[in-house]
Amino acid sequence: MKIFGTSTMLSRTVTGSVKRIASVFFAASALLISNSVMAVDYPSTIDNTVNVTLPAGVIDNNTANNTNGGCTVADPTAAACATDSNALNVVTPEPTKAFSPTQVDFGSNSTLTITLTNTNDFDATLQSDFVDSLPTDLTLTTPANASTTCTGTLVAIDGDTDIALLQGATIPANGSCTITADVTSGFAGDYTNQLPAGSLDTGMGVSAAASADLTIGPQALIAISDVSQVETDAGTTTFTYTVSITNGVTTNADVTFDYFTTDGTAQAGSDYVAIADGSISGTIPAGDASTTITTTINGDTVVEPDETFTVTLSNISPNAVASDGVADSTIENDDAASVSVADVTVNEGDGTATIDVTLTGDTSAGFDVDFATADGTATAGPLADYLANSGTLSFAGTDGEVQSITVTINDDFAIEGDETFDVNLSNITGGLATINDGTGVVTIEDNDSVVLIEFDAAADSADESITDEPRLRILGFLPNDTNINVNVTGGTATGSGTDYTNVVTVTIPAGTYDGGAGTSVPINLTVVDDNILEGDETINFELSSVNPRLVLGDADLDSNTQSTNTYTIQDNDPITVTVAANDAAAAEPADNGQFTVTLSNPNSVDTTVTYSIAGTATPTNDYTPLTGTVTIPAGDTTATIDVTVADDTIVEG
Repeated sequence: MKIFGTSTMLSRTVTGSVKRIASVFFAASALLISNSVMAVDYPSTIDNTVNVTLPAGVIDNNTANNTNGGCTVADPTAAACATDSNALNVVTPEPTKAFSPTQVDFGSNSTLTITLTNTNDFDATLQSDFVDSLPTDLTLTTPANASTTCTGTLVAIDGDTDIALLQGATIPANGSCTITADVTSGFAGDYTNQLPAGSLDTGMGVSAAASADLTIGPQALIAISDVSQVETDAGTTTFTYTVSITNGVTTNADVTFDYFTTDGTAQAGSDYVAIADGSISGTIPAGDASTTITTTINGDTVVEPDETFTVTLSNISPNAVASDGVADSTIENDDAASVSVADVTVNEGDGTATIDVTLTGDTSAGFDVDFATADGTATAGPLADYLANSGTLSFAGTDGEVQSITVTINDDFAIEGDETFDVNLSNITGGLATINDGTGVVTIEDNDSVVLIEFDAAADSADESITDEPRLRILGFLPNDTNINVNVTGGTATGSGTDYTNVVTVTIPAGTYDGGAGTSVPINLTVVDDNILEGDETINFELSSVNPRLVLGDADLDSNTQSTNTYTIQDNDPITVTVAANDAAAAEPADNGQFTVTLSNPNSVDTTVTYSIAGTATPTNDYTPLTGTVTIPAGDTTATIDVTVADDTIVEG
């Protein structure tokens, strides 16, 4: 409790002769209370005394009333005690009050000012304590910052709801004095501070009621936005956060706050610039709905997961509270790292192949990647082309780092050409690097001798019953059976089993070949030996090798390379023609005759047989004239000649 000033209770005793004591009465109005007091006029010759009690707070400044004498008490009507009356007009002192400002933000203070006004020519003295009780939920601040310009004692307790100017305090004549204190509330709303009539007791009438209104706005809810963006490769990047009022409150004063950062997976110093609590503040200006704050992000080229840290609002001014006071800050990785496996070419005789896997780009942590070989044209196995291998490579995460894979290569004697197998990467761990080129091709160069091959001649022919032509001449050593393609490029003969069966590949047995006829190999052409009369037919062949060690060349050393061959299939089917009468005894009038012409074998084309007619019968007179030819369709062996008898009336043999 704070005591302000001192208090003096004033009373007045008047001594003198009294001709007449006037009664005191009070008439009250809202603005003015006029008190008519008849005081004894004390002449200087009057020596009797009388006690006159003036109204509380009234001082009669007419001192002559107290110094006159000459009258006796027993004779108040004596001429010597004649009085003059004077009227003393008294105005009731009044309180007024006001809040400043009349509208404040939640948690803010307003100053209550109570003004006590006295328009009388004499001081007004409080006959009892003057107490102002604040409305519910409105309290004095801590500290209350209470003060008064009135002479007397002011009581104002921090956080209390009452403020009092104690009995005996005075209000100056023809003036006013004030009582001030700061008030606040923990609840938003409209408050009316009411002083009932008579609250200011000066003994000079009933004071009027007084009131003041105060509005405390609702507390603003503020939230900070999350931010997610890339870090860039160098320098710094600014993350910008919006701090906004989310409940639509418009404040009368600035909303202020501090903010600070806290590590998550991102580390202050390396990933971003730290902010300590209380070191940086932000402000939403009065009347505004938002503001922005920033943090600084450090760029790098290291591949790392997206990293996070938080920005937290703190020390928020009382007119606001955080509804979401923590911002999640995500530093998005914009860097890339990958591994690639190289292609490698080795000689079959090298014994091993080393395949490098290279990391491009830095990563923030190490990782693993699996590898495994896979057959291409080369096959894995102890007696095959290479030994299969698989495993895991571990990388520390440094740009340019190389991990190597070793595969054993088998050297053989097979003329097989260059062969390949793959090394495949898979199952990369950590999520930091990717597989850019995940397949390395290993080429095994064959180191065995070249073998030459060609047709034995540019053209061959044989009876359609022959099956060992044409033939291939070979020069060199083949450690294993080897295939070569024989392609049909044209000809008059029809394949697919009509004139011959198509040849696709020829298998050349392992062995040593000298290029002569004795070591030549047939292409295993299967010719269809039919009994159809047809002309000689041809097949055009061409060699192609898929084995680079088995090449087209001058195998018979005659200075010519026969890569093509025209093979003629010679027909071996002679045909004879016979004719026979089916009905040898034709007779008039309608017994016609017929002959059948027969081929010994079918012909591949239509066969036209020319015939002549002989005998005693004559055309037209004895039978319908004949054409002299008959056609046997291709594939057939017979045709008939019909003889139509002419019926006449002539008697003849």
